[in-house]
Amino acid sequence: GGSPFLSTISGGDQSALMFLFPSDAQRMLGGVMKAPNAASSGAKVLPSNLDRAFKLAQLPPAVSGLRDQVSGRELKMVWQFMPHAAEARAAQAYLLTKGKAPQVPRMPAYVIDGLVYQKRGKEVRPVFLCKKDLDAALARLAEQGTSVNSKQVIVM
Repeated sequence: GGSPFLSTISGGDQSALMFLFPSDAQRMLGGVMKAPNAASSGAKVLPSNLDRAFKLAQLPPAVSGLRDQVSGRELKMVWQFMPHAAEARAAQAYLLTKGKAPQVPRMPAYVIDGLVYQKRGKEVRPVFLCKKDLDAALARLAEQGTSVNSKQVIVM
């Protein structure tokens, strides 16, 4: 239980942050706990799964229960993924090696065009949310004798 920690986004509305990397969430919590009266807030990092996180991120803005102190306007809340700076830099560096202008997504993800696995009778196309995981998959493919050229790796 409990309520999500809300941070202010542009326009004054609120955002509940979700992190892919637990260390990022712990670092944010550490900063929050330095605020006055934070120790009594009961703030903590709660694990979830990616399916639930994506569903939350797709929800339309909801009432946050807070009001703008100046206008009295009811503030809305959205769920957002918090970018991991090192992953954004890794995606930027990778795009530069491909000779592309690095227009890096806030939350980079990678797919290997043509890579499909069979899982429970369905074709599944893996999405890598970490450059290290992409590199490990490429290394496994190379060990199996499957070559992947850089044009097959797509940064989304």
